[in-house]
Amino acid sequence: MKKIFYLFLILVHPAIAQNWQGKLTYKRILNLFPNSINKDTSGLVSILFFNKTNSYYVYLSSIINGIPPKQNLDSILKNHLNKEADDINDFSISITLKPSYSDDVGEVFAMDFEKRKLEMRQLVNKKGFMSSEPIPSINWKLFNEVKYFSNYKCFKATTTFRGRNYVAWYCPEIPISSGPWKLQGLPGLIFEAKDTDNEVEFVFEAIEIPLKNPLKTFNLMDAPGTWVPFNNFKTIGFSENKMNIKLSGSNSLDENQIKDKSTDYYIEKNYD
Repeated sequence: MKKIFYLFLILVHPAIAQNWQGKLTYKRILNLFPNSINKDTSGLVSILFFNKTNSYYVYLSSIINGIPPKQNLDSILKNHLNKEADDINDFSISITLKPSYSDDVGEVFAMDFEKRKLEMRQLVNKKGFMSSEPIPSINWKLFNEVKYFSNYKCFKATTTFRGRNYVAWYCPEIPISSGPWKLQGLPGLIFEAKDTDNEVEFVFEAIEIPLKNPLKTFNLMDAPGTWVPFNNFKTIGFSENKMNIKLSGSNSLDENQIKDKSTDYYIEKNYD
């Protein structure tokens, strides 16, 4: 059964699933292949909606705050995507990702902290794939070092998560254990996080508490895409690109080159 969380204004649907306390806007930068010609310097805007029990991290979504379809997230939020990556071939998944790779739902990481459940949606070659896993347990080390973001006092924390070492800044003033992507579990909201190799960055842009336009979330059983087991979801970029190349009859790329086109797969280097 296909399952995903979808974002709409209350005017779109009478049912209410969540009342969000606020939203935090990040610039998500991926430099998973720093020597590549597709090196990302501008990033993509992403949004974390949060309350005490749930969080939704969304990017590449056309429908945010009731904006009509065919407007990507960057055009909604001051057009932060200011360049397009060059296409290498028809099967590449650009690190910066063109607006054509977005859709109404976008890529979603939705957490239910009471049920300890994470539901996800990923876009690969313009197709949506959904899966779920238990919310990962992350062992953080806390420091007294302080940094301010928009007058919010944040503290430093570090961790190793799925093959990467991260430095994060969290705010105990907002005692919500949420953050961008899958990063969570601190005694406060994560305002910023970067890995020590500068390949994965979630850079603070803005925070809004309370929301000026209250936003509701709905569990759509018929979201576009395919529901897959988590073990398949982990390598979906690689497997989809491999399938497309096979269907095209092209033998120009070996398996390592195909993996190099499946960038989302490498945010998590392992799953230990």
